[in-house]
Amino acid sequence: MNICLLTPTFLPKLGGVEIIVSSLADQYIRAGHRVIVVTQWPRKGRGLAQDHTLAYPVVRYRRPISFVWSFGLRGITKALDRAYKELAFDVIHCHLAFPAGPVALAYAKSRNIPVVITTHGSDIRLDSRYRQRKSLWEKISRSLREADAVTAISDEMKSLLQQVIGESSKEIPLIPNAVDVEEFNNPVRFDSTWPIHPDKPFVLYLGGLTHKKGVNFLMEAISSLSKAGKWSAKLIVAGDGSDRRELEELTRANGLSQTVQFIGKVEGALKKYLLQNCRYVVMPSLTEGFPLVALEAFSCGKPLVASSVGRLTELLSENQNLGLLSVPGDSSLLADAIMKMESQLQNYKPEPIRNFARQFDWAKVSQAYLDLYRRVINAK
Repeated sequence: MNICLLTPTFLPKLGGVEIIVSSLADQYIRAGHRVIVVTQWPRKGRGLAQDHTLAYPVVRYRRPISFVWSFGLRGITKALDRAYKELAFDVIHCHLAFPAGPVALAYAKSRNIPVVITTHGSDIRLDSRYRQRKSLWEKISRSLREADAVTAISDEMKSLLQQVIGESSKEIPLIPNAVDVEEFNNPVRFDSTWPIHPDKPFVLYLGGLTHKKGVNFLMEAISSLSKAGKWSAKLIVAGDGSDRRELEELTRANGLSQTVQFIGKVEGALKKYLLQNCRYVVMPSLTEGFPLVALEAFSCGKPLVASSVGRLTELLSENQNLGLLSVPGDSSLLADAIMKMESQLQNYKPEPIRNFARQFDWAKVSQAYLDLYRRVINAK
């Protein structure tokens, strides 16, 4: 099978969508399929594309001048055309409903190629910026209705999609995100060049430093616990983003410079070391789809203290041995949840948590997508 993965964001950025797309491409190559990724160039200062190191070709386009007017999306269409000349793909799998969905459907119509759309949250949630623009939301809604298949990564996403598409118009397969449990369980030795101390117990925040991640509420929670003499561990904040300077200033203003350590974006061995050796992971997000960080933490046998948003609500409500939920945007309740985790941490056994993560194996998830591709190809 020849597969085109169309995504507005990709490596070298290392967020959820980027890791999902690159992992799927790797799985397809291993299974004997041919893959091509179509994506935009990284923004200035966001790293250099190392496409020659990948096992599949990547065709890139410049970031569209406008997402509103069709002429601004022509670069994506031209990139699809270049990609098709290199690999006559049988299916286009769009990650994020916009801008990939409308462009893929327009392009695929002339070639009778099926289009699959996977939404990851930010594109269809009620607070999505796209919903605020009537013309954009009409394009997204129409694309979701016209696509040959639409998939959801969580029950919440499925419910939102059903509202857009219509309850009875088409089946919406629930295909979750995935993780390589064994990869994250391969022990990592400490490297003395890393900006952390190996002997100090630490709690981990791993993710972007933007408003929607709710890290300011985590800082407020740690500040209140520290002032009350209830906090003795180190909080390591691993990640980067537009709010980093403001969060660092908040940390200094609250006298937490010795308690909270910002170490920037992490990847590879350091990321695995942090997950393998932290006490637990805190995810104070205001909104989420199905965060890979949660699966990565579970792969290392670590519980979560997390906001009740997206798939986190589903996972931790149904499996209480995975961690504790808190109300998003409430630093007082987050502090209470952290204290409860501190007092009950010995009850969270690593092996059951790892075993839970194994159901989200990449081989199973990629096979679910491959089966779906075959169905939509055969239906054409």
